[in-house]
Amino acid sequence: MTHEKTSSTIFGRLLALPFLVLVPAGQAYCQNSPPLAALMDVLRDRPDRIESGAALSFSCGQTQGDHEKVEAARSLAKLGALALPAVEGALAPYDSLGQPWEYIDSTGLLLSVYSDTKGAAAVPHLRAMLDNPHLAFMQSALDSSMAVALGITSYVSFRSWTVVPTGPPGFCGGQEPRDALNLLLLAWEANSRGLLETSLGPDALAALSSLLNGTTWDAFRARLWRDTPSAVAVGYRFDFPGMWSEARMKVNLEEQRLQGSAPEGLVSPQLSTVFKSSSGVDCGTRRVQFVSRSVGSLGLQTYVVNSADIEGLLHLVAACAAK
Repeated sequence: MTHEKTSSTIFGRLLALPFLVLVPAGQAYCQNSPPLAALMDVLRDRPDRIESGAALSFSCGQTQGDHEKVEAARSLAKLGALALPAVEGALAPYDSLGQPWEYIDSTGLLLSVYSDTKGAAAVPHLRAMLDNPHLAFMQSALDSSMAVALGITSYVSFRSWTVVPTGPPGFCGGQEPRDALNLLLLAWEANSRGLLETSLGPDALAALSSLLNGTTWDAFRARLWRDTPSAVAVGYRFDFPGMWSEARMKVNLEEQRLQGSAPEGLVSPQLSTVFKSSSGVDCGTRRVQFVSRSVGSLGLQTYVVNSADIEGLLHLVAACAAK
């Protein structure tokens, strides 16, 4: 298997299995659940488990096998520290640039269990993985795991090798405000004006246009983005209880998010947002305005950032990135 094929395979699978419910580390483990070895075996990728032509039985293209892996990861999370040596062993090949073929499809789930179990103690290891260009294909899963470890809503990093999209990523089942804010953070970190404008609603776009009147994009960015290293990351936490504020790797979209967990004001929510530095330190709070719109023939709901004070928001993000 070539490196290119491996990278594309892992990247696709890391995005395919992100939505699981994890429980606090150390929680009592149900005696009727499978033992540790059996759970790790479910997460192992074996030729005899390849589902040739398997019907997609879960939303977003998940198969029965995918569902079983998510359930195994949940059980591992319930084991807490007892499962940690096995989970760390499965992830260890990445640190030595090895080829962890046997768990290649389950890396995102294992990272999530690892982050949930170790909490903030997982941050140095995750940051070292983010700084490794050989693991660029894992960046999305690593960012999500950093959010779990720090107990925040989202974490968005940028490195010189980060692949920056040209527009919003594809999605199924609708999006949340975090998707728009994540896109804005990545665009601002990567200095992508086009991507930034894609993340904005009409009021924010009008405000940005006014700011750029009579000046260039480069001059505008230089005024706000100062003394910032090339490798950056900014996190944030929506300051209210509910699934919208939880790290995405800790929740199950289909089973829990649609059960009245979203805050009021769904069409145009204004969310108090605590921004964080790359190490999780608070660096400012701001109310971020969003607006929803329907996309596609199915009318799926998506959000864009619509804060009229876009300059203040971008300035705060730049200040967080510099810390």
